Amino acid sequence: MMPSTNMYAISFMAAAFAFVLRLIQDHIPPSEVTFVTSTCVFCILFVIITADPTSFYTIVGPWLPFEAWRLHGRKSIQFLQRGEILVADATAATDSDVKDTCKEQSKDAGTSSSRTISIQLLIDEIYKRIQTRYVIPSIIAGIGVKFIAYQKPKVVGQMFDGVVQPNATMETAFWPYFRSLLLFVIIDFILVSTRDFFKYAALHRFRACSRTDMLANILDQELDYLHEERHSIGLAHLMHRETDRMQSIVNESLPRLFFGSVSLVAGIHALMHVDRRLALMGVVCNSPLVAVIQKLTRADLVKYSKLYDESMGAANRMATSILSLEVIQCLQAHEAQWKVVEKYRQRQDEFIDYLSATHFRQTLLCLVQYGLNSVEDVILLGVGLSRVLHGEATIGSYYTFRSHLALLDQGTKELLKWWNDLMTLRMSSHVYFELMYRQSKITNRGERGNMIVPENCHQCSLALNNVSFAYQLNPTVKVLSGINLLLQPNKIVALVGGSGGGKSSISRLLQRFYDPTEGTIELNNVNIKSIDVSWLRSHIRCIDQDQILPADMTIFENISLGMSQNDVGRGKEYVLERVIEAAKLAEAHEFIIDKCESGYDTPIRQIS
Repeated sequence: MMPSTNMYAISFMAAAFAFVLRLIQDHIPPSEVTFVTSTCVFCILFVIITADPTSFYTIVGPWLPFEAWRLHGRKSIQFLQRGEILVADATAATDSDVKDTCKEQSKDAGTSSSRTISIQLLIDEIYKRIQTRYVIPSIIAGIGVKFIAYQKPKVVGQMFDGVVQPNATMETAFWPYFRSLLLFVIIDFILVSTRDFFKYAALHRFRACSRTDMLANILDQELDYLHEERHSIGLAHLMHRETDRMQSIVNESLPRLFFGSVSLVAGIHALMHVDRRLALMGVVCNSPLVAVIQKLTRADLVKYSKLYDESMGAANRMATSILSLEVIQCLQAHEAQWKVVEKYRQRQDEFIDYLSATHFRQTLLCLVQYGLNSVEDVILLGVGLSRVLHGEATIGSYYTFRSHLALLDQGTKELLKWWNDLMTLRMSSHVYFELMYRQSKITNRGERGNMIVPENCHQCSLALNNVSFAYQLNPTVKVLSGINLLLQPNKIVALVGGSGGGKSSISRLLQRFYDPTEGTIELNNVNIKSIDVSWLRSHIRCIDQDQILPADMTIFENISLGMSQNDVGRGKEYVLERVIEAAKLAEAHEFIIDKCESGYDTPIRQIS
């Protein structure tokens, strides 16, 4: 059996343990060598079981004494392998989506690789959307915060060393350092407040600008795209979720890169000035092991998250499909509630079965970092105090060392987290870019070439030539098939038919909410695909049987939606006159004035 990638990482970690033992061997009494060595062996075995259970159970599984243990091991491996398949499928689907989404952007990106295009688009978006006027002041304030973070441990360490001196007094060993600490606290509070003010200002402005741009692009998309199943969770939810995720990279990339690098470099530099041997041990215990552990745990936690979504998702989807008034009424009418409950219980039992085989290792993976930090603390505490007892360091220098090591650890984790977040967003950012930059397949407002604008719309004939149509959600079912229809100017024509006969579909095709799957629609012998969509829709008026108005807009705003941009630009008084005129024609003016609390300024949601 070939060694897995995890086993190579485990071998590296074993070598790191051996190196740490070599560093501290001078401080271990002969009577404790066996204990310390056994502890290290236990840690290595624990990591092997946690990091690569497949190899462990494959080798050790047949020797386990109880059948229940062997069964648990086999189920755990099967679930993990299922998780690997789900991750691979998700990655393949994401690559395909990114390739399709970025196909039209490839010229701007300057490359044909779908992965490279995704990264390039991500980088371009960061530069385009970053709120520099707020991010830069936040970084400047953060530099002051970091400077104080490195100076405070030095002052505290000097205070510790001073107060343990035989001739120490409050005036010489305490107050000089205490005054400096109080000053640091005040300045630090001011700088942190300034930093966070600009940080959140950048966050809110990015959200406002990006969501406005995304809303404008979504509203221009063809209805077939908006009806796709992947948008079933709600376009508003998608817009908010995707802009929030992108914000974490756009406005935080520069500060995180800068301060992570500063913490890493400055931490190593500060440690070397305190105690070189302790510094070397701290770096060995920190940076390589953190990177390896994070890589090991994150890969399998992603698999488990996919398993969780699959297992719990089945139960959640069933609950969503059941818990509506219509379905509940149907179930009660047929006394079938117990059947549905049993089916739901089966789905939940499948989820519990998944948890029983995987939850313990998930918990261990989540706590591996915690365990590693605990072992590191014990080792460094023992070695540090040993050097203090041998006169090679002071209590103050040891305290300074631990504080600077924490800053080094913070820098390492910040850079690793930023990289992981970037890679995660890279694999899923296609949704953001699609909603933000996708070009509608329905030619929109003459942006794709010179569109035709008919001069005399009152003398136009309209013809449907062998038109067939099917919605993308169900492409095998034709709503219209081979329709031929000629509408002459100045004639009134009524389309009469049963429910589902295609009357509404024809009206939507005429307004180009959709395009026919076969055949053509012509206005004065010109295919309407060549006619400016904005002109076409402005000359067609349609009243659907189901009217849905934007509830957060007022009556005035809703009526004025029907006005052209040129009319709106003539001023609010002109717009109000036209709105009142339209309301009077619809015999709604008196109702609005007499029955609505705020007249034309009444929000739609307040009208019963």
